Amino acid sequence: ILAFFFLMDGRHLRDGIIQSFAKHRQVLVHEILHDLHRMLTQYLRALVILAMVTFVCYSGFLNLTGSNYAVLLGGIAAMLEFIPAVGPFVATVAIVLVSAFSGYTQWILLVAFLGVYRLALDYILQPMLLSSGMRIHPLLIIFGVLAGGEIGGILGIFFSVPLIAALRMVVLRLWKQPHAD
Repeated sequence: ILAFFFLMDGRHLRDGIIQSFAKHRQVLVHEILHDLHRMLTQYLRALVILAMVTFVCYSGFLNLTGSNYAVLLGGIAAMLEFIPAVGPFVATVAIVLVSAFSGYTQWILLVAFLGVYRLALDYILQPMLLSSGMRIHPLLIIFGVLAGGEIGGILGIFFSVPLIAALRMVVLRLWKQPHAD
């Protein structure tokens, strides 16, 4: 619901924020808000790419190994990829349960695939995608996600990377600003 209102009134909110600053700071605030918008767009693009990769990999693997519901399970895993930590766990549980009750026989391959895929996605692909769009080192992303999880749980994991990127962007924008006040 909040996202809907932000989309509907985003321009008015941005203009209100800009107008709340002194005239000589309004250009800087506008630039910072524009940078934040671009950064969040890149973050969401990376999440969509991760979900698409998850769909293709899960559906492909399950289809190749004879699962009856490969596309459905791949779609569920892709949608749950947007929920940090809990989403991939729920997808794994759903895949294992559906596989168990539908007569799936490739258990060793399934367990190996799920483990290797999660490691590759969480520690290689995700940091690379997020770092390229936001210009943050992949190790900082891994550290930020771990620290965010310790500090704020699921919400901390979800917001840690955009928060690190936003703080970096604001500090760099303020650093480049002339200090002639």
